[in-house]
Amino acid sequence: MKMIRFDQAFQDITKEIKKIPRKEYLSCGRYPIVDQGDGKIAGYTNCNDGLYTNVPVVLFGDHTRVFKYINFPFFAGADGTKILKAKSGTDAHFGYYSFMQHPLPSLGYSRHFKLLKDKPFHTTDYASQLRIAGILGSLDEKIELNRKKIAELEALAGVVYNQLVATNQCEYSTISAVATVKTGKQDSNFSTADGEYRFFTCSKDILWCDKYEFEGKAILLTGNGDLHVRYFDGKFNAYQRTYVLQPNDARLFSAIYLAVRAMLIRLARSASGSIVKFITKGDVEHIKVPAFKEQHQKLLNDCLSNVLNIEQEIDALIRIRDKLLPLLMNGQVVVK
Repeated sequence: MKMIRFDQAFQDITKEIKKIPRKEYLSCGRYPIVDQGDGKIAGYTNCNDGLYTNVPVVLFGDHTRVFKYINFPFFAGADGTKILKAKSGTDAHFGYYSFMQHPLPSLGYSRHFKLLKDKPFHTTDYASQLRIAGILGSLDEKIELNRKKIAELEALAGVVYNQLVATNQCEYSTISAVATVKTGKQDSNFSTADGEYRFFTCSKDILWCDKYEFEGKAILLTGNGDLHVRYFDGKFNAYQRTYVLQPNDARLFSAIYLAVRAMLIRLARSASGSIVKFITKGDVEHIKVPAFKEQHQKLLNDCLSNVLNIEQEIDALIRIRDKLLPLLMNGQVVVK
């Protein structure tokens, strides 16, 4: 590997990209919008004017320090989204992995692009770039395919859940009556790169740790920040602002998760653009959970069980990719 200046490898073309304000994002539409948030696609637009098609590019989150490889036509989000175009001799996909291998230090919510521009870019000959990007990219393609399967299964579960609730095919209890509600005890520095157990925080990132506090089926709800809900089955630990909901009856696992998810959707809609800063333990305990007929409950549980199996495969693929990344970038593994 050799080091060159950032501006020898990439050009900032952000000013060439039409940006869409967050308030104009659609949940579905003709064209994707990418921004500095966690997900690959942040929303959609039906706007025809300004679609950027000269891909691939690398997206950089000026505030979040996130990198994304974008190989499809897109619009950009308006806040903190930098779009980088590879120059001759640099493969954009390789560049994405090189950036990932050499992360930037955090300046809080300040802008970080100045750090990226001043940081040397680690590179190699073009043929090796293509081989390295091909190996790592094949793993990411499998991860992305599995994530699409998860989205389809969760969409199916959501449709069934909403239909059952709409037709009153259930009775209700509160979460406090059907599950224990605890909060995690760990701070954000508890995670370790090669930990054995999952560590859930207010971020959507997959983190690991060396010690577990909880075991079994659980629904994980963030108490503040980017409010979202996840579920897990196994040994894990949790950040101090994360609620851990563990069902008294495992058959209610999917109903609790879907009830919490429905609550968050209602909360987001009622907020009308304002930010919901936090959720209290009392708020969680008073969420109403439907109890469905056994055959309906089994269908929902089967959907989420399949999702958990796919997530285990994703975790394994991510670990393989993350172990290969430094070996390939440092030349410890040579691809011919």
